[in-house]
Amino acid sequence: MKRNIWIGIGIVVVVALAILLIVTQTKNEPKEIKIGVILPLTGEGAVYGEPQRRAAELAVEDINNKGGLLGKKVTLLAQDDKAQPADAVNIAHLFTSRNDIIGVIGYPNSGNAIPASKIFHSRKMPYVATSPTNPILTQQGFENVFRFAPTDNMQGISGAEFIFNRLKDHSIVIIHDNASYGKGIATQVKEHFESLGGNVLLSEALIPGERDYRGVLLMAKSYKPEAIFYGGMMPEGSILVRQAEELGLKIVFVFGDGCFDEHFKKLAGTNCRNVYISFLSPPWEAVPTAKEFVQKYKARYGPIPPFAPYGYDAILVLAEGINRAKSLDHEKIIQALRDPGFVVQGVTGEIKFDQNGQTTGRRFYFYTFNEQGKLVLYE
Repeated sequence: MKRNIWIGIGIVVVVALAILLIVTQTKNEPKEIKIGVILPLTGEGAVYGEPQRRAAELAVEDINNKGGLLGKKVTLLAQDDKAQPADAVNIAHLFTSRNDIIGVIGYPNSGNAIPASKIFHSRKMPYVATSPTNPILTQQGFENVFRFAPTDNMQGISGAEFIFNRLKDHSIVIIHDNASYGKGIATQVKEHFESLGGNVLLSEALIPGERDYRGVLLMAKSYKPEAIFYGGMMPEGSILVRQAEELGLKIVFVFGDGCFDEHFKKLAGTNCRNVYISFLSPPWEAVPTAKEFVQKYKARYGPIPPFAPYGYDAILVLAEGINRAKSLDHEKIIQALRDPGFVVQGVTGEIKFDQNGQTTGRRFYFYTFNEQGKLVLYE
């Protein structure tokens, strides 16, 4: 009899513990899935960051309209890094200190993405980059870092071949802003241009944020190049074009995608018919996978800024990782994203990653300004 009583008590204890475990897990289970978004939302960098934030919000709306992720609503927690590395690192520390952040997207600036990625790696936080392009980001051996934008080495090779083969200019001056993105792409252009048989007459750095680059332009002019390649961002690039015009320097300028924006012409104050700029895709309206996104973005915000779709696809990638992991555990999400069979059809095209977390097989396109001041594909 006593034995039966003890068995009964044991069963009650086991049942009670099971109920307690379920209740505890339910209490600890988040009611919503929070994704961190870190972008430049104020200052000069906002021209890249704000459109990506809007696109990310559209992606979350689409996900929530279909029932969310794992039956939970998705919300974004956006922070402004002002395109400053110190702010980028501080926010990375903030997000990794919180247990409710499931993953992070953002950092269109390579100079911010690279140092922040080290913090995410140390805390095993899934990080999907929007549009930083310095190759170093996915060459660090970090299993938690993923990027679907093509890299500067791809862009540098494309830029060198465009100048040498399509423009038929075989002597150039290279100017860069000495930052991760600008110096990185300038180095790639130099190396590949010389491998093609081209002559790099001068490679010179400028100081971002200054308003007078006549000195470096006069130096470039003295070498009599056929073209100038600039690695850097739009504010400095547009000043170079304007001040070259003022100095009577009639020359072709070729820029990386950091200068890809129709505001460039307005800032330069010239017709920009001597300007060529590379970008990661053809016009979004011409991309079949972007059709639905284009309609939604235009209906709400108007014309689509060039880098906006990268905000949408970064959310899409992270969401698919969560769905495949069937878990909110960071390591399981990272494992799902690193699976060789992981593929997503995004706005920017098919997304899959190599062993470094890098998408391969993408190309760059070159644009110029037409008579109406619009950026159009160079044919």
